[in-house]
Amino acid sequence: MPDATSDFIITKQKDRIEKKDMQTLRRYKGHDSTVVIPDGVEKIDSYVFADDIEPDSTIEKIVVPSSVRRISPLAFHYCNALKEIQFPMEMSDFEVHFEQCPSLQELWIPEHAERIGNLRSLDSLKEIHVGKNIKRINFTSFGEETPEMFAKRKRKLTETLLKSDAYEIVDGFMMNKIHRSVLYRSDCTQASMRIPDGARTISGGVFYELVWPENYERIRKVVIPSSVKEIRNLAFHCCESLQEVRYEGNSAELKCGEMAFFACSVFHRDGREIICKDTPETETNNSRMTNFKIERLVIIHKQIKAGGYPNTNDLLDACKRRLDSSRLSLATISRDLAFMRDRLSAPIEYDFFRKGYYYTESDFKLDLEKLYS
Repeated sequence: MPDATSDFIITKQKDRIEKKDMQTLRRYKGHDSTVVIPDGVEKIDSYVFADDIEPDSTIEKIVVPSSVRRISPLAFHYCNALKEIQFPMEMSDFEVHFEQCPSLQELWIPEHAERIGNLRSLDSLKEIHVGKNIKRINFTSFGEETPEMFAKRKRKLTETLLKSDAYEIVDGFMMNKIHRSVLYRSDCTQASMRIPDGARTISGGVFYELVWPENYERIRKVVIPSSVKEIRNLAFHCCESLQEVRYEGNSAELKCGEMAFFACSVFHRDGREIICKDTPETETNNSRMTNFKIERLVIIHKQIKAGGYPNTNDLLDACKRRLDSSRLSLATISRDLAFMRDRLSAPIEYDFFRKGYYYTESDFKLDLEKLYS
């Protein structure tokens, strides 16, 4: 129930990411210049202090308690007089924007923050202090942001990170030296690049290409050293020209997120795979359809056709069992599903209630001749 006896409206709401109820600050109704959010609040909702209809010109300082675990990216928008925000140092997820906060000149990002969001406020902030634990930067762009604005923001972010001895540019990539994580591509003039030796993780957004200035070169080929053990979701977000990814280690050594190659149209359309050290020679030509891939597609088709609503884990188990192969991964199955939709016109949909895949057309037949057309 809302707490009507104070200036804070706090309710218990289910968070879609945490997937559990959280004490959520919905609105602040007071007029103090310094706002201390009550301890026990776990989440700060969007437009808590102001919005575009009622911008705030009173609040100058906000203190966030250590109980807060999640903050909406839009929580502090339109706080015109805001000069200072104190965040708990323990926060690990910091995807907060500061749109329309013209008085905010300095920002201290929590020391333990591992993930930061689209810092659109970089233009107005004179000083940003970052910790040494950042492992991912979300470059998702705003709808009205131009490629030139995106490039400028990226340059400013690079300047900010390089002020800390935890970050450095190696072979055209911004890296966290402590965690050996590749954060993003700083050199955008090459179509073929190699991830630096010693890197352990390719973070989400490293090759983000949704907003792309004309003078930038779209990535086409990437070579990954064997030191890398994980490619995280959205690492190759919207890399529409990506054609080849080579890994210098064995396939079993590399963990790849299901959404690592999200919206990579060429990569999906041609059914391409990461070429690993142990990839059979018959499969190293990524532009050709191999017997191994065809067998996978047939197995997936039969599993979906059977009507049992298999999920990606079910399909992976079926392929491993039938093909006697341990090299397959969930990412491979996800790309196979995308390939079947794009190239074979398979009417595959996901049923969120049954948590599995099905054909919207029950009489669909797999036409393998389309593979060669």
